[in-house]
Amino acid sequence: MANAKVRLRGIYGKPLKITLDRPTLMKAARIILKAVKAEIRKDMVKARGIQGGGNQPVPLPDSRRFVDSFSYQIQGNSTIEIVSTWPTAEAHTTPGHDKRRPMTWLVQPKRKYVPIITGTGQVIVRTAPLTTATAWCHPGFVKYNFIERGARKGRQKVLDTLGQQILDLAAKQDVFQ
Repeated sequence: MANAKVRLRGIYGKPLKITLDRPTLMKAARIILKAVKAEIRKDMVKARGIQGGGNQPVPLPDSRRFVDSFSYQIQGNSTIEIVSTWPTAEAHTTPGHDKRRPMTWLVQPKRKYVPIITGTGQVIVRTAPLTTATAWCHPGFVKYNFIERGARKGRQKVLDTLGQQILDLAAKQDVFQ
């Protein structure tokens, strides 16, 4: 079953009432996504050695699949959205959530078995609940701001890379209507 995409950040692509054409907006989205992924990799390196467990928050997943789960989509005519299919991406990036979170990603129509490895190496097998109302609660997640840093650095890279192209588009439009 493929995971649904979760919207993590929207970058408004219409400053000074300049309407970017679709190809330019898509180039900008690719540049911003690349910057976000670079910031994810930096945070993954920083998080190495941090371990969750017990009542400790879980650090960022150290997996290429986590990085690859991030993509962009264009919403409307001018908004770039950074989205992810990773089940816990929102918990890692969204401030203000309760520390404990229902693990709704484990709830599935079929019974799912989850192996739990204790500190001594003993494996305990548990079955995940079938409904969201009875979902297990996770102790929490370490929060990261790679989305914000990546979006900020990506917007600057867009200006550095596509600045002249954006100015050419602005020259064709009346930006001070």
